[in-house]
Amino acid sequence: MEEIIRKDLNMEDIKVKRQTVVLFTVLIVMAVCISGCDFYSSSTDEDVIAENEKLIEEVDKLPVVPDSAGEDPIESDIHNQEDYREAVAAALEYFDNFEGCYMSEIKYAGDEETKAEAEYQKCDSKDVIVLISTFETSDNGGDGSLEPNKTYSDYKWIIIRDEDGAWKHKDHGYG
Repeated sequence: MEEIIRKDLNMEDIKVKRQTVVLFTVLIVMAVCISGCDFYSSSTDEDVIAENEKLIEEVDKLPVVPDSAGEDPIESDIHNQEDYREAVAAALEYFDNFEGCYMSEIKYAGDEETKAEAEYQKCDSKDVIVLISTFETSDNGGDGSLEPNKTYSDYKWIIIRDEDGAWKHKDHGYG
């Protein structure tokens, strides 16, 4: 029962993050609109620009994921929907480290991909899930290690079940 509540909280956390990004985006738009108005202000243009840049940096630090991540049904002879949801949550938790990136899609790569990865990892295929995603980077390329303003498609996430039965991020990337 505690696991079910914890999973629901993870999905709620994802929704809250998305709502937060929307709120910051609205604030940025409002700040830009106000800064374009011709009225008396004690702030200089440089002050307004610096404040807008700070707001943009804050928004770039908030990773955004689709509201439905992990909810789409999977077709698998290996994993059930609960395994899939937990694996997606583990991948998204790790994706939180990708500052300034937006995850537009994440899905199950399929049984064949999972079996191949299990063989490579030398473990049972029931203890591995391979996900593929599409995400976009911001002007600064996330943390600077990714190419700016680029869409990364078919990006793999290797998620492994640990000895306690929890799904954990093992690896990610191409290849």
